[in-house]
Amino acid sequence: MWLRISLLGIVGVACLSAVTGCSFPHDPEDTLNRVRNGVLRVGVVEQFPWAYHDDDEGWRGAEVEMVAQLADRLQAKIHWVPGNESSLIQLLERYELDLVIGGLTNKASWSKNVGLTQPFHTSRVALGIQPGEEPPQDLSGVEVAAVRGSFAAALAREEGAEVIFVPSLQNSNRPVAAQSWQIAALGRVEAGEPMQSQQHVWAVPPGENGWLLFLDRALPELSREVAARLAELERQRLGRAGSNPQGTAP
Repeated sequence: MWLRISLLGIVGVACLSAVTGCSFPHDPEDTLNRVRNGVLRVGVVEQFPWAYHDDDEGWRGAEVEMVAQLADRLQAKIHWVPGNESSLIQLLERYELDLVIGGLTNKASWSKNVGLTQPFHTSRVALGIQPGEEPPQDLSGVEVAAVRGSFAAALAREEGAEVIFVPSLQNSNRPVAAQSWQIAALGRVEAGEPMQSQQHVWAVPPGENGWLLFLDRALPELSREVAARLAELERQRLGRAGSNPQGTAP
């Protein structure tokens, strides 16, 4: 009986530790505790529709909205630091930022120098066709519409497609090579296997394992609507471009 009570006591202490957060690993720079009720320093790479700056509304985008939800949970204020990937990752390595966002993927060249969250979204470069349209068996010789200079155009060409450059995908009658959220925004469906898939992550300072674990636990809920939000932002952009003779995007 005594042994049974002792075992129950041990289990109770372990459960209490988990509930009180004692199971979180240590942050050498105390990131999680410092951010909570404090300031969240976020490096942001401008990349539509993940994160972009609006002159009237400030920072917007699917990931910006996720960070805003995160800050609410932490009761923290956000300090945005814009820049390119290289400069922001350097700041992160020096613990001058707490987080970097903006369409980052887990295959970036700098990924071994910092901490990365678990992937929160997988985007695809694919062929988009009209619902009910017969998909091609392969892209060899198929005329495919794409925006000049886009990654999708390069991948379609590698697949053997005859790429037709268009200023906007929304008015094309051909199959389109585009990102998954663009295909959804156009009311099209993805055909066949994607030409490429990318797993999107957030970057954190190296060694801040408690902070990283907190983010990994929060991200599934924060990213629950991200696919729909990416498509919605693209639809809004297309609507603005359609009403603007210059086709200006945010």
